[in-house]
Amino acid sequence: MSTKLNCPLSVSVFLSQFLIELKTLLPYQDLIGVYATGSLSYGGFDPSKSDIDLCVLTSHPLRPKQIKQLEKLHHSLGQFDPEWSTRLECSYIPIGYFYNTTPPKSPRPYFNGHFYPAAPYGPEWAINYALIYDFALPLYGPDIQELIEPIPMTAVKAACLQDIREEWAPKITDSKLLNDPAYQAYIPLTLCRSLYTLACDKITTKNQAAEWAKQQLGSRWSNLITTAQNWKPSQPLKLQAEVAAFIQFCVNETNKQQILIDKR
Repeated sequence: MSTKLNCPLSVSVFLSQFLIELKTLLPYQDLIGVYATGSLSYGGFDPSKSDIDLCVLTSHPLRPKQIKQLEKLHHSLGQFDPEWSTRLECSYIPIGYFYNTTPPKSPRPYFNGHFYPAAPYGPEWAINYALIYDFALPLYGPDIQELIEPIPMTAVKAACLQDIREEWAPKITDSKLLNDPAYQAYIPLTLCRSLYTLACDKITTKNQAAEWAKQQLGSRWSNLITTAQNWKPSQPLKLQAEVAAFIQFCVNETNKQQILIDKR
């Protein structure tokens, strides 16, 4: 790998094996680069709960035969490393998708514990684009900023507004989702990052956004956010009502943002 990551040795070994297998499957003219994203790229990787987030950049949409081979590859990784293979989150993105700020109309292969041959994009596209541009670390290939242009912050903020309203607002009444401790921790931190982006005109890590939110949103939400930051997978949580209330708070805040945008 061309980049030294701040992660356990077992993760580095797993990624090295993954790269060997991937480069065997995809010829160099198809494979542009492989990039660590998420907490691996921020320096906040927590072995007890973090996923291995990767972006695989290809020169064109992959052919059906290649997608089938990728599915077999991801299944075979479990034989090599049963733990990290299930905590791998990997998107296979054609570079042409980065020529637009709107979500790509064509889906892409995606693995997140399960292999999806054609996973669609939603408003999170612009948010992920900005995070990839600002933070992605090359494991193979050139620096990402040599390949793509930065996305306008107006597009990222619009995506944050849409994501809160269309993705998270309906979850207020989704009792099955809100009963899941992992989502009780995940949702507040994700929303903190969206609020930070809307307020500060830039994107940052979830943890930094959470620290900002605790300062800016007042004591009402500090305990919820701190609990979400400190949560471990084995820890039960009973924050359903608090998380639902925080989602509603964020929806209300986006309505204020929309009023400001409409006045410009």
